[in-house]
Amino acid sequence: TLQLALSSKPSSEVSYQVSTVGDVPTKDPLEIVPAGSVHDLTVASWDYLQIGNWRLGRTCELCDNSHFSISSDTSMLTSQIFQNTGTLHPGPRSDYNGFDVGAYTGPTYSLSGDSVQFGNLAVQVRDWRIRQINSDHLSVTHENGNVSRIYRSDGTLHGRVNSFSGYAAPLGEPKCAYLAKSYLQIGDWRIGALGIYHLAVSHRDGKTSAVYRGTDGTIHPGPRTDWNAWTIPEELVIMGSKEGCETSSLLA
Repeated sequence: TLQLALSSKPSSEVSYQVSTVGDVPTKDPLEIVPAGSVHDLTVASWDYLQIGNWRLGRTCELCDNSHFSISSDTSMLTSQIFQNTGTLHPGPRSDYNGFDVGAYTGPTYSLSGDSVQFGNLAVQVRDWRIRQINSDHLSVTHENGNVSRIYRSDGTLHGRVNSFSGYAAPLGEPKCAYLAKSYLQIGDWRIGALGIYHLAVSHRDGKTSAVYRGTDGTIHPGPRTDWNAWTIPEELVIMGSKEGCETSSLLA
């Protein structure tokens, strides 16, 4: 498979082809795409959100279960894996890494439309949702209803309480859910890159529930007031919408 990155989203009403001007070797040394070849393009979208040098995304297309991981390219380590069974698999580990494109357990992609969709205090990445359930809780949920992680505004971590499912309500229209260069904001929550080594999950009120460290793939749980993603200055929206974020306390 050859990957071609385009500067803008291709139109669904136009057919595209690409031709090579030189021999293109693939990872398999026995495979070479010869010069002058013409190929149809298949539009696909990666199943991840990139925050600084971190990726939150679906991994391992051919695995029996669905996996959603938090990984960094600093040391190519994975700090956290969520599984559709509702279980958690912490790092440090080197598999299920959203940057390891050539690996069996690497990032997945979708051929049917946009795999990343923003909604009402929520973002959906293929079959996973990160959603603010109410002003105190943010959950990570698989579409089957299993909740793998709940972040609480007091800085504590909880999991496998399916009544906090992000799929309990429709995704809805985008409202205060957006991706910027250094953070993902979902209502009163931010998941933000602090420098190149740390990713924090923080509530607007000042408590951080978890810090993921890229140098060694470890997790450092709260409650804590340092490493707060709300110290990151406001940035431009890459995807999603800031509409509704001006409300001081948001309810789903």
